[in-house]
Amino acid sequence: MLRDMLLFAEEVCSKEVGRGELRVRALFCDYDGTLAPLGVPRTRSRLPKPVANVLYKIRQKVPIAIVTAKDYHFIRPRTPFADAWSCVYGIETILKDGQIMARHSSKDLSEVVSLLRDVSTKPSLEYKVTSSGELCGLGVEWVERDRPEQKDIKAIIHKIRKHGFQVLQVSSGSAFDIISNASDKGQAVKTLRSMLGVRGGLMYMGDTQADNPALLAADIGVGVVEDGSASDLECEYFVKKNHVPMFLSALLENNMLFSDRLPWVIGSKKPRC
Repeated sequence: MLRDMLLFAEEVCSKEVGRGELRVRALFCDYDGTLAPLGVPRTRSRLPKPVANVLYKIRQKVPIAIVTAKDYHFIRPRTPFADAWSCVYGIETILKDGQIMARHSSKDLSEVVSLLRDVSTKPSLEYKVTSSGELCGLGVEWVERDRPEQKDIKAIIHKIRKHGFQVLQVSSGSAFDIISNASDKGQAVKTLRSMLGVRGGLMYMGDTQADNPALLAADIGVGVVEDGSASDLECEYFVKKNHVPMFLSALLENNMLFSDRLPWVIGSKKPRC
């Protein structure tokens, strides 16, 4: 099935396209904030039906991969249509056929857990594990009323980095991720591209600075934004969050030919409101 989709994509990609256009041969997406809403409890996180419905249809045309900070146990059941998942910033990449590419680490995150438990206002911790059960990352977040001052959060991050761990800022306020290996979503995209055999026409969609390496590694990056400026996203095109299912539907109806003239596409560095 995957081979058939790639052959279809190669066939349509060979047809002439105009300036500002790209025949999409593979769609890679971030999960939180791009496909699924933010601000919901972890156990209730799901794709909105309009988004899921159009992705099931797109998957009949081209491969879809999810590139996420979440682990495999979380993301796989929520995105069953996908052909591949790159989890915890690319630490583990798994194809639907069972192939696994993992970046193993000898670093022990338990010392970081102890450090965070000693903080006076304790954060909530999300334990990120590989498919084999190895702890490979932590999600750290404070609720608004318990959030330390910004200088204290910076001091905590500094201590964690001194232990040799990578810290990726999820938001400018009270959330960040810690991973045991040096990795990012750009490396994740390159690994997925190789494993899936995607030679061109790769589109990536993401919504935070953590997605910038992936947006830059793709053939075309589409930032998913709220109303207002998106100066922190390194891409040329944008779609507002509430327009994602309509944009994907328009892309599908256009036979997977991306154009800056498609409905819902904002084609400037700072999107118009």
